[in-house]
Amino acid sequence: MMNSRTSLVNEFFDFLKKFGVIGLAIGVVVGGAVKTFVDEIVRTIVTPLVNYVLSFLNFKPGGTISLPEVVAGQKQEQLLVGDLISSTINFLVLLLIVFIAVKFLISKFMDESDTTASGM
Repeated sequence: MMNSRTSLVNEFFDFLKKFGVIGLAIGVVVGGAVKTFVDEIVRTIVTPLVNYVLSFLNFKPGGTISLPEVVAGQKQEQLLVGDLISSTINFLVLLLIVFIAVKFLISKFMDESDTTASGM
């Protein structure tokens, strides 16, 4: 019974190696983190800057642009630097966790399956 379990484990690790499942999973996790990070950069830095610049332009019908009139109580755009720093830290922590998982956990199991497959 133990031999069939070992064989099944070896087959599973061979499957992971052959089809690059681990690399694909890492790519999906890191890709999702990059998307979240880029979305946060756009939300906290790019959008407020674009809104600030566009607030100086007054678009009129017919395609003409003129300077806006100053209106009291206009909403001020703010750069959300704290949110960006938080997102940056979250992104770096996630990358560190993925690195540790690959370096220590996954590579250990892959090495063990190699040695058991070769009979050592």
